[in-house]
Amino acid sequence: MASVLEIELFGNCNLKCVMCAQQFPDKRQRAISFEEFRAIFELYKPESLDYITLHGSGEVMLSPIFGRVLDFIPDGLPIRFLTNGTQIAKQKEHLLNNADKIEAIDISIDACTPQTYKRIRGGVLSDTLESISTISSNHLYKNKIRLNFTYHKHNYKEIPLLASLASSIQVSRVGIWPLVDSAQYLADEWAVSYNDRSADEKFNYRESLVSCNDPLLLKYLAQLQLACQSHGVDIVLPEFYNIKNEMMHLKPSDCPVVEYNRIYYSTGEAKHCCLQTKPVFNWFSEGAKRFEAVDRHHQIVTELKEDHVPSECEHSGCPYIANFDHIPSSDPSEITFQSRTKST
Repeated sequence: MASVLEIELFGNCNLKCVMCAQQFPDKRQRAISFEEFRAIFELYKPESLDYITLHGSGEVMLSPIFGRVLDFIPDGLPIRFLTNGTQIAKQKEHLLNNADKIEAIDISIDACTPQTYKRIRGGVLSDTLESISTISSNHLYKNKIRLNFTYHKHNYKEIPLLASLASSIQVSRVGIWPLVDSAQYLADEWAVSYNDRSADEKFNYRESLVSCNDPLLLKYLAQLQLACQSHGVDIVLPEFYNIKNEMMHLKPSDCPVVEYNRIYYSTGEAKHCCLQTKPVFNWFSEGAKRFEAVDRHHQIVTELKEDHVPSECEHSGCPYIANFDHIPSSDPSEITFQSRTKST
């Protein structure tokens, strides 16, 4: 039984982060209608869900139905979503009116100085922080907001500054995440221009990855931990991504995601997790339906239990399959970004 339902309300974004799929404009640029949202939502009983998330690849608060969806979701079903934070001030009324329903808001920040923020995200840091402050200072959102920092070689020296930045806008939680080491994103040399256009070089995804054992990374993380203690800020350092523990011997059969996660993207792609490189089905062409009604879903569950890597999971970089010998598939997945024309 599904316990997490994720519906992407909007596929576009007002920022242009160099490490994001939004660099490829054919990825997903669509807003789903309220009728489409409702058709998917009503496939699942609210009491069977632990929570619902409303984000995907785009900026959820740009959705024309964002406030209507918050009002529609029944009391008792926690709401979570990821945002870039720039639209919070504009959506303040909806957010405050539904604060009891909203369990968590993760805000991608990825930089702690105006120059780096502009360079890699394409926005104005002070404007974003001011927008976040419109609700972070409200008691209704105490401990519900977390600043997320996705690190790579072009921003990780700013990791130690994250605690003081969060504290300055009354946010008491931060999270550190790496760029995902996945063939889905490394294919065909992802290389895009920086937003400030101040240099001739481009951001290359493959060359920007940081090893979890990198001495500078470990130094910066240690400094951040001390800073968090000083500022009274909680920190999430997920071992799932940051530390590849060879003693864990993770196998495909250890993956818990297919049993509980259901994602419906605005493209029509329906997946178990964001790292799958191929959809389980398409809810545009096949109609909105439960995963349990799709034969391929059950086949994937079986393949994972038998320690086979489903074609939907090949090249994903997921730790459950990363160090596992792949079983040759009769239906190999395509690497998502390989044939795309990169924007410059």
